[in-house]
Amino acid sequence: MTTILGLQTTVGKDAVVLATDRQMSMFIPDAYGNKQAVEEMDFKKIYIGKNFAFTMAGAAIQSLMEFWKNLQVKDPKDPKFVDLEHILVDGGVFDEVRQMNLEAAAGNVEEVRASAQVRFIFATNYNKTPKIHYVFPLGGVEEFDAFSVEGTGKEFIMDDLQDAYKGDTLDGPRVTLPQAIKLADRCISNSRSDPYSGGTMPDIAVITGDSISYYGDELLSRYKKFRKSEIQRIIDAHK
Repeated sequence: MTTILGLQTTVGKDAVVLATDRQMSMFIPDAYGNKQAVEEMDFKKIYIGKNFAFTMAGAAIQSLMEFWKNLQVKDPKDPKFVDLEHILVDGGVFDEVRQMNLEAAAGNVEEVRASAQVRFIFATNYNKTPKIHYVFPLGGVEEFDAFSVEGTGKEFIMDDLQDAYKGDTLDGPRVTLPQAIKLADRCISNSRSDPYSGGTMPDIAVITGDSISYYGDELLSRYKKFRKSEIQRIIDAHK
């Protein structure tokens, strides 16, 4: 599956941090019909638009690509247009997500509820207000004002998240943007105890009232350059 999370700041600059691992697990039948896991270790899981960013967990089904294309349609008159602001901010329902998962489960609603169907965490900055929205497999939406987490690595990071957001004083939880970024990185690192949550570097995006910034590909690129230079340094030391 994966590990995804959205973290809301509680003091200082209003912001949401989205983070996820970059491992994609696919199960392919072998010559005997047994399912064998095949991992892609650097699969991008965070995508950004004008006023939103999202990450997803669950089965990476083909219709996800079509869903992402539809989210980029800007003309409200286009039949493929998805009114994200209405659905996420006004409490609508994602019919597209519901249909996507029902198709994957051959119309079995109980299977959608019980199995690892795709679900999302969205972050938005409509009206310059960063918010977190969890999207259930059947399309329902719930807004979170602290953090939202999903995936098979969830059990390895819940204690850390609950500790960071505990309201044990009159001030309540005090999570700044720098703390949220560090917490996101730590949680994704810890989630790698789960066999389906891995990858070279975490995928990270920061959503403020004025901007949506994605850093996952940049982190991965810099890591690869650093690794290459360090290997060359070892080679040069033995010339």
